[in-house]
Amino acid sequence: MAAGLISEKTSGDLSFLLEPEAAAVALSHGSSGAFGVGSKFIVVDCGGGTVDVTSHEVIGVNPLALKSLASADRSNCGSEMINALFMQWLVGKLPSKSQQDLKEKPGLLLEIEQLFDAIKTSFKADKSQLGYVQLRSVLEEREESEEFAERIRQYNDSVDESLRVTFQTKNKNLRLSRELMMTFFAPQLTEIVRLVHNVRDDALARGNAIDFIVVVGGFASSDILQKHIEEEFRGSRVLFPDTPIHPQSAVVIGAARAGSQGSSAPIRNRVATMTIGAFFEPNYFRPLVRIGEDVPVDSTKELIGYPVNATQQQCQWRLYQSKKLNPTTIDGETPLGSLTIDVPQTGNVSDREMRAQFSFGEAEIGVTVEFPKQGRKERGTVRFDKL
Repeated sequence: MAAGLISEKTSGDLSFLLEPEAAAVALSHGSSGAFGVGSKFIVVDCGGGTVDVTSHEVIGVNPLALKSLASADRSNCGSEMINALFMQWLVGKLPSKSQQDLKEKPGLLLEIEQLFDAIKTSFKADKSQLGYVQLRSVLEEREESEEFAERIRQYNDSVDESLRVTFQTKNKNLRLSRELMMTFFAPQLTEIVRLVHNVRDDALARGNAIDFIVVVGGFASSDILQKHIEEEFRGSRVLFPDTPIHPQSAVVIGAARAGSQGSSAPIRNRVATMTIGAFFEPNYFRPLVRIGEDVPVDSTKELIGYPVNATQQQCQWRLYQSKKLNPTTIDGETPLGSLTIDVPQTGNVSDREMRAQFSFGEAEIGVTVEFPKQGRKERGTVRFDKL
């Protein structure tokens, strides 16, 4: 029974993948040709909130094994940001009463966003006209509609003709121009291209020339996004999978396939996007992994420490993450997680040497702390404060 697979939160049957990693598994699992052994590719996972970019090389099949080629990158530039820019543009032109209604009635806001979302989803690179956004629900009174119409007239007078919109006072229908719609898309498209360049350049600097780029996720079905990425990377092969794996299904299918491999994890390494280290009294940052370092799954790093004083009964190993390559103190750094262990109450401070082995798993950091002179070991998993 499925309910028996995970019986506790620390179960070894539970494993994690980044969404673009799962998509990479779905696309390359059991395949040949483009995804054959030795192929090197970038996955761009374009979702609603974030866009995540990873890079991989197929190093084995049956079971599938993928090697990470460069540091992953991500940004809040998903399709929901387009909606947010439109709503920001619209709300600034609504009468004050309509603005207040949107604040007090979340359902109205959702309705407008859904109407816009349908237009955004069908927006194509051809010259076809956009559909209407129906504003009857937020312009209930005639006076509100007329005031909005006047504000639209003032807007149209203040912008280039290509950015002008039309508003039907009677039907309360708003139609955006294609050029205006593109202003909502443009920041996200620019940011996505930047992410891909970052990952591709990092992979190339490590001696890994990328063979192709594959774009997945709900936002990947956007014709505007597809045409923009193809234009920006004309010298590269760009794939937008449709069959047999739809872009929106790739993450789910990949996660299932990865799980079916059992203990043979498809992702064999990651390239660190942050420097991770431990806190040492009084204020030292001792790095375990530095930005850009290749970290094989289940690899270990060791740190040696001592209790602060002879009466200390417990010791907390506290991990921090940093955007710096060589941080020396924890000032301004971000707490990542911690593990508390009991300290032997025998001998002086030097007799209670602690050798901490940090094991970097698929998405967890395990710790084994050995007290050599006492012949004792403590094991645990870091409790993450930040995910």
